Amino acid sequence: MGGRRFKFLLRFGIVINLLFGFVSNRVPKTPTIQLNRILEESALLSVHITSNNTVSIVKWIFHPRQGEANDLGRFSNGTWERWNKSDSLGQRLEMVDGTTLKISNLVVKDSGNYTAYVTFSTGVTESHTFSLTVYEPVREPQVTHKLISNAPDGCNVSLRCQASGKGDFRVSWKRGNPLRALGESPNWHQLCDSGEDLHLFWHRNASDANITCLVSNPADQKNISINLLSLCPAEEPVREPQVTHKLISNMPDGCNVTLRCQASGKGDFRVSWKRGNPLRALGESPDWHQLSDSGEDLHLFWHRNTSDANITCLVSNPADQKNISINLLSLCPAEGAAQFPAQDPPNQLHGILGGSVLFRLNVPPWKRVDEVEWKFTPTGGQPLLVAEFAEGKLRKPHPSNSFGPRVEMVDETTLKMKDLTMADSGVMDVRVRFASSVIVESFFNLIVHEPVPSPQINHQIVSSTANRCNVTLHCRTSGKSDLHFSWGNRNPLRTSEALEWYRLTNDDKDLHLSWRPNTSDSIFTCLVSNPVDQKNISFDVFNICQDEAQDGCSCFSWVRTAMVVGLGLQVATIISLNVLERKVGDQC
Repeated sequence: MGGRRFKFLLRFGIVINLLFGFVSNRVPKTPTIQLNRILEESALLSVHITSNNTVSIVKWIFHPRQGEANDLGRFSNGTWERWNKSDSLGQRLEMVDGTTLKISNLVVKDSGNYTAYVTFSTGVTESHTFSLTVYEPVREPQVTHKLISNAPDGCNVSLRCQASGKGDFRVSWKRGNPLRALGESPNWHQLCDSGEDLHLFWHRNASDANITCLVSNPADQKNISINLLSLCPAEEPVREPQVTHKLISNMPDGCNVTLRCQASGKGDFRVSWKRGNPLRALGESPDWHQLSDSGEDLHLFWHRNTSDANITCLVSNPADQKNISINLLSLCPAEGAAQFPAQDPPNQLHGILGGSVLFRLNVPPWKRVDEVEWKFTPTGGQPLLVAEFAEGKLRKPHPSNSFGPRVEMVDETTLKMKDLTMADSGVMDVRVRFASSVIVESFFNLIVHEPVPSPQINHQIVSSTANRCNVTLHCRTSGKSDLHFSWGNRNPLRTSEALEWYRLTNDDKDLHLSWRPNTSDSIFTCLVSNPVDQKNISFDVFNICQDEAQDGCSCFSWVRTAMVVGLGLQVATIISLNVLERKVGDQC
């Protein structure tokens, strides 16, 4: 009996020991903690210990998103031991305290699961897992817009939120301040599938004018707001239009005339034409009128026997309208009056490269100017609106073009253009509107010239004697074809007045002289000029003609000297022979 009881107790003890041993070997797990961090930030993995027992060892293992697990190290007895400091985490790991691991300068490859195995002094071990995801920072978004339509009660507009960068991010829209959801009503807004495009109709009486785009990932968020008031401006009042005219021809039965309705101001406006009083449509018949594509220009043939002499231009937007009428009787005078309008010839202006020029209007001082428009057409180019002057201020519609920083107003009727280039040659069209609504148009034809280069004079002696020197002087320069050459010798030498002692050829570049030292001045000057600059150079023909004459005289002197010396030698020889004959005769 006792033996059976002993065996039973022994077997029961073994089972209990095996059971407790199995339970003690299992490592209790805590719920995984999710951490989201931004690139180059730091992450703290802090283990929350619930047991009152003393921690003996904390061992850390890293499971990356891809690849094998990495045994990072362990912390025990107050010391942090790293197993492999050459791994991807390198020197970026440190233990802040016994249960907190810090990862510095995070990179995307640091994403993964970090498990801490905590062993207590009782021998019990439990695990704590941290799922870390490292995201790139969200970049600043940009919102572009497109105004579909603008009406008095509101506007249709499309907004696009452009988010750049790597990784997954989410685009959403909010309204107001503080931010709140757009709402579920599809009556005023519609989102595309990606959420980037927002199409909406904004009512002007709505309190929320701010729309905000938010771009986010689990670790970061950026936003940008746009004010719909700036995208949907209320329609400005229409300014008073002006009508200019050009009489093409005038005949007994009527006249051909072109009318232009000029509408200025901001915003969209529509130009239309009416006739008569009360106003009515021009009609669809093309026999007597034709409109340009923009509607601003009206070309018509007006019959004198028609009852409608009034033509009215209407300029309107959805909120306002202005009009101006013109009477065709005043434009088409009956026979005996002037048949064609007189036009002033363009004012010719010349400028020098790098210099400046003034476009000065001839306006009587008693006439008050309301507006001046300056439009420039370069040679072979397209017209460009350079500047507008109104209410005492100069406005440059295109400040970034080549004219922007180079034009300024000297006074109400004078425009100055500086730092001239060769491309500035062309026609400046100036339209002046006076307080009386009369419009006057003037033209300036500008030609920009290069500075005249310094000339040179080369000479060629044809013949030279003591009494006359025939020489040709060539005046040359490196300039272009717009240069004018002329010569002077005390007085100008002209081709039409050429005398027998000089002649000009080769477009007055070459001067042929038959110069006598005792009859005229020896200094001749070549003048090279264009309308804005001139250079000159002088040449003294006395020096070259005197040298040539002296060379001729010196040759003649040598010949005479040789003849005299030869004659002297002959005389000396004859005398010597006579002396020798006498001596020989005396000896005999």
